[in-house]
Amino acid sequence: MATTTPDAAAPPAPTPTPPEPGDAVLAGEVAAVVAVPRAAEPDSFVLHAPLEVLARAALLPHVAPADRPAARARLAAVADRFAVAGPPVATGPAGRAPDEATDDLRAATGAGDADAADAAVQDLIAALGPQELAAATADVVLPSLGGAGHGVIALRSLLAHGGSVPGGAGLLRGPVRAVAGHPGAQVTWHRRRPAAGAHGSAADLQAALVAPPDPGDPGSTFVWPTVAAVEDGGLAADLLGDATRGLGVPEARRALLRVAAHAMLQDDPDHAPYGWTHALTLAQGALALAPWVARPEDAVAVAATYVLAFRARLGSARLDLGWAPPPPATLPRPDGLLALGPAAAAAAVWHAPPGVRAGLVTAVASAAGVGADAHQAKYVLSCLEAAAEDPPAARLFLAAAASLAGWWATAGAGT
Repeated sequence: MATTTPDAAAPPAPTPTPPEPGDAVLAGEVAAVVAVPRAAEPDSFVLHAPLEVLARAALLPHVAPADRPAARARLAAVADRFAVAGPPVATGPAGRAPDEATDDLRAATGAGDADAADAAVQDLIAALGPQELAAATADVVLPSLGGAGHGVIALRSLLAHGGSVPGGAGLLRGPVRAVAGHPGAQVTWHRRRPAAGAHGSAADLQAALVAPPDPGDPGSTFVWPTVAAVEDGGLAADLLGDATRGLGVPEARRALLRVAAHAMLQDDPDHAPYGWTHALTLAQGALALAPWVARPEDAVAVAATYVLAFRARLGSARLDLGWAPPPPATLPRPDGLLALGPAAAAAAVWHAPPGVRAGLVTAVASAAGVGADAHQAKYVLSCLEAAAEDPPAARLFLAAAASLAGWWATAGAGT
């Protein structure tokens, strides 16, 4: 597999500090508000709010101490804004046993009945821990493009961080309603793939993604039409069918997330805040569900489809997976990093010695924790976690996070 030069033997990112007293209380208070879905069709803020709560709560230990009051205020503001986003739904739990609620959830999502799906998932939330909840819901959530496919991010976030947010499991209600509201919006090409055939490899998968052909403009850069463009036109089946067959989840994770991070660093910066962020976070979310779905290979196929969709529709550069940014003449102080812009911020984080890099990455995490954009918070947290899971590529993921933070500090300032 083509890759960057392995990082030095050192912690890939700063070690987070212990949560402050009261952080869990605040996160639980915010989650209690955001867990109750709104009755109207969700706008972008409402759709992302459950994910934003989990991401901002998990980011707090990574934020510089001086910036934590502002980061906590940003977390609290999610609840304030959500509370006035419209009347809540009236759906309540029915008190079913988990097996019955699981069956009813699957039936409701297939029938497009959001209220029934919400009631069923409330019964599951009341009875199950995070892992059992994932096992009951993952096969419903994984293929769905309802709610812009963000159910996979929500479920992954609950598995990773829900235990530190009191009542955090309730944040799955909104994503499940979005899944049920659009039963026909799914990634399905892999279900029609012949069972027999050559097994793929990480190298095959990356080769399919460095410069895929454009399937044609679906008229929108939103997640659903972007993914549908490669699903409906056959591009996903053609490029990914053999490349993902038999590929293990660890190999797929390294291949896909590295490609997604390289896209942030090498491709069109106009797509940094939404296109390249989604390429990584959606793929990461889908892969995290592999242990909880009936067929783990489905998680690989769905994750690969997300990366392909954004590469094919938005990419304009052929990715070089051995690429590294040129080293800066001097390394900036953390408080001056992001004003340099995406490319210079990424290069500084990439080339900094581990001890210096830690301070720079803290500045990136602080900017995400304090900044208003939910995608930045989700993406920076995802990059920190990808760096920890894939130490040889740690610089790649941390530089990608710095690039996005630099974009928001310069090109995205005021948006």
